[in-house]
Amino acid sequence: MIKLQKRFQNFIRKRYTKKVVSRLLNNHKSHLYNFHLDRILTFARYAYDNSKLLSSELYISHGVRALSAAYTLSTITNKNYIYDAIEVPSFKHRNTSVKWHPTVLDTIELLNDFYIKNTSEIMTVSESLGNYLRSYKLPVHVIPNYRLNNQVELSLACHNDCLHRLVRVNSCKKLVLILSTITSHVESLILSINHLPKDVDLVFLGEIRPEAYKQSMQKFAKDNKVYNRCHWIKPIPYHNLIKTIACAKLGIILLDPERLNSYLSLPNRIFDYFAATLPIISPDIPDIRNLLFKHKCGLILKDINPLSWSQAINKVLLDLNFYKLNMTNLNQLYSWTSCESNLLKIINGRESVTILSMNDLVNNQRARRIAGTLANNGVFVKIFCLSNHEQKYFHPNIQYHILKKF
Repeated sequence: MIKLQKRFQNFIRKRYTKKVVSRLLNNHKSHLYNFHLDRILTFARYAYDNSKLLSSELYISHGVRALSAAYTLSTITNKNYIYDAIEVPSFKHRNTSVKWHPTVLDTIELLNDFYIKNTSEIMTVSESLGNYLRSYKLPVHVIPNYRLNNQVELSLACHNDCLHRLVRVNSCKKLVLILSTITSHVESLILSINHLPKDVDLVFLGEIRPEAYKQSMQKFAKDNKVYNRCHWIKPIPYHNLIKTIACAKLGIILLDPERLNSYLSLPNRIFDYFAATLPIISPDIPDIRNLLFKHKCGLILKDINPLSWSQAINKVLLDLNFYKLNMTNLNQLYSWTSCESNLLKIINGRESVTILSMNDLVNNQRARRIAGTLANNGVFVKIFCLSNHEQKYFHPNIQYHILKKF
């Protein structure tokens, strides 16, 4: 059994691709090798083996999976670590259900609970998630995913037809944008097209996961004879995002409020819509509801069904100037600058910080904003993450330590 496990692990490290991993996740035999737990502990082992290189006065775990590595470095150097909770910590409440063996899942959940309880402070992205995390009886700081000031200025550019050219439709088409990684509820939105004017199309910009779900949704659109009014686009470079989407009429948030991770969230796409001055329609998510009600910049759905979507879309299109006028200064009000003082208080004068993540942080906007703010204020930042990309963000006070995905 030990020899088989070693052979399996070596195979993964040498030939780790999305296709291989997808096959492993759907193969019940992979549970035998504790694949997901092994990855978390292997990342922590790399942190341990490189503890001198990664040593800092404070460690930040970006997401729950890097907590083991942060705890390891904290123990070696006798320094504190912070948990940056970008989602609900429990994998049982994530938007994409995990197909892990119960013993593996329970072990990971227990370990993460231990690591969170031993952290010094918690950062997170929304007030609702912050309130949820206060059950750990630790200081919780809400640092939302606001955009950088130089990114906000992109919204001041004249509206153009970039999105229309991208989906190859006439510029007179009214485009309703769904900008996100989507995992559910596409069906009801597709069916809403039957209740919308003929000049209104849907644009799905981002990943639809899993791939099988995307294919089934495209077939669903064809079967319901609305495929030619649905457009599917892969993610575009972040620096081109606002000027591309600014010609859409409104933005949709497509989340399932019955999933705890969604219900407690405040997606960064909200602030992308703010920057592009796109009125927003969303299911009833508390933090989103509070923003839309406060600024009268969109509508909240009480029920998720085709008729509710179409009624809300038609109402926003009818009163479009009203909603857009209310969004005039939101991109400035919700800018990253307003978060920087709180972030620096958390760092509390430390001269070095190491950010750890099993996510790819090379192009991660939250990690870049945090690192950029700290670096610009004299803090030396090390970023240790998994990635198959080359470093693209350069700053004299930021040092990347990239581990190839295993």
